[in-house]
Parts: sequence; structure tokens; C-alpha cells
Amino acid sequence: MTRTGKFLGLIALFGALFGGFSASSSVAQASTLPAMKISQLSYQSATKTLSFKTTTKAAVSKVAVAYNGKTTYYPAKKNGTAITYTFSGNHNFKIYGTTSKNGRLTKAATITNQQYGTTDPLNYNENRSETTFTLNVTTLGANRTVRLYGGDKLLATKTTGASGKATFTLTSGEYAKYGKRLGYTVQAKNRKTAAKIDVTYMPHTSDIAFNAVA
Repeated sequence: MTRTGKFLGLIALFGALFGGFSASSSVAQASTLPAMKISQLSYQSATKTLSFKTTTKAAVSKVAVAYNGKTTYYPAKKNGTAITYTFSGNHNFKIYGTTSKNGRLTKAATITNQQYGTTDPLNYNENRSETTFTLNVTTLGANRTVRLYGGDKLLATKTTGASGKATFTLTSGEYAKYGKRLGYTVQAKNRKTAAKIDVTYMPHTSDIAFNAVA
């Protein structure tokens, strides 16, 4: 091997060793970043906002909130940063601290859609007679707000109370108008409303209730 070949070989070996050292250092550094903690989490349905407070031991300049492909930065406060975020959809959030130039300084904390959304398994049964239609909605938790819709039109709102049950009654005329587009939503206190659940249409009058589980 020529001197040039040996020299290039030494450079390649040094580069491989140095590169490996740098990569392992980066991984180690990322794994030892301080944690970002989330507290005081609540959802406000009237404004469609999620509120929470972030705290970390790291001296961060900003708090980054990543949601559905978009990252928003908030000035960090020394004793914790209170954040109110307006959004739609049901995606998870990632929250972490950064430098003034958006370089990450903490691990990312996650807020899942189960933490801010209504996630009760929902049961309903329905009964259509000659004169009325009755829908019974039952939830696992008490004091849920249940809203009945005919398409996009809000027909009625009820609270389940301690029993976890809400009952809606429509006349035969109302059912003839809205029956094919009936659906309902359920909302727990300080949680986002669950996605609308369609109610199965009953084309014929019957004394037998139809049961379903969502």
C-alpha cells in the first residue's frame, strides 16, 4: 500500500471512530434530558380550548406545543408556564422546552386524546311505537351531557345524573322527519365531546327495542 493509501485509510478510521463517538454522545444526551411535566389539564367546550401548565427543571426560554403537524411556541415562565391552546380534532399533543432559537432542552411530554376527550363506552336502546320513539342512552360515568341531533340540528340536551342514563322521546311526526339522521354525542365535565354516534333507523313500528353498543 502506498503512503497516500495508508494516510487515507487512517483518515477513514479516525472519521468512523469520531462519528461513532458523536452519534453515541447525541443519543446519550437526548436520553438524559430533563423531563417536561404537565398539570392542571382541562378542556373548555365553549371555546374549544385545552388548558394546562408545564413545569421543568431545565432553564428553557420557550415551551413548544406540537399538534397535528403544527408547532407553536410560548414564552416560558420560571415557576411554570400556563398554556391555553385552541384546536379541533382528536390528536395527541407533544410538549417540550426549547432555547430561544427553538433548540430542544427537555424530553417531550404527551397529552393523549383520552386525557382530554370523553371516552366512555356508550350503550343505547331504542323503541318505536305507533305514536312515539324512545331512545335511552347509558354511560359508565354519572353527570354526562347527552345531545340528540337530527342531522346537524340539535333536538334536545339532557344530563345523565347519578344514574348515567338519559332518555329522549320523539313524536311519530318528529321521528318521520329526523329518524333517518338521528345521532347523539356524550360529554364528560371538562372533557371534549365524543364523536357523534348514529342511531339505527327503525322503518317499522315495533314494541321490541333495538340494542347496540358503541
